[in-house]
Amino acid sequence: TTEIYTLSLHDALPICLSSRFSQRVEFANYTPDELVTILDRHAATAGYECPQPTMAALLSYFSQVPRDRSFGNGRFARQVLDRMVTRHAGRTSRIVEPTMSDLRVLLPADLEAQPQPAIP
Repeated sequence: TTEIYTLSLHDALPICLSSRFSQRVEFANYTPDELVTILDRHAATAGYECPQPTMAALLSYFSQVPRDRSFGNGRFARQVLDRMVTRHAGRTSRIVEPTMSDLRVLLPADLEAQPQPAIP
């Protein structure tokens, strides 16, 4: 089934403008595969690589994410990548002589164990 989240214009606009709109805009949630693709593209743009084991861990991770009202789709994928990069930095800072691969490759260990809620 396709999950949908609804953005009410009343939620998105300042109070003074929201009363002028009665429409609701519905967006289908991205699938876990699509979220992995979004994260992988953002990672590549930032100079990181996600090897197959990391992609598999991401797919499992995104499959477990609750899709509540605060779920932000692409924004959520970017937030996960930001947390992965932070964990990666901590991991690689302990390597005495890191290689380019160490500095570029995101590992499953860089992904938190449990999905975190989206930050609105």
